[in-house]
Amino acid sequence: MDASQNSTDASSVLFIETLDESEQEIFSAGQRGLEDFLCWETRRADQITSSDMVANLKKRKRVQMEDN
Repeated sequence: MDASQNSTDASSVLFIETLDESEQEIFSAGQRGLEDFLCWETRRADQITSSDMVANLKKRKRVQMEDN
């Protein structure tokens, strides 16, 4: 896991060849995790939006509520 986050592309190719299948999966998961973190850190991750129900909610004014 440490190697997946700290190795360069050139050095990782030789390193991956020495790993068995489960170790390669862990290595790939570490690289995906690092990429996801970098996207989050640079604000390239998904943006939070409001739900459709909240966006379509019509706000009532206080005067309208007091008249009823």
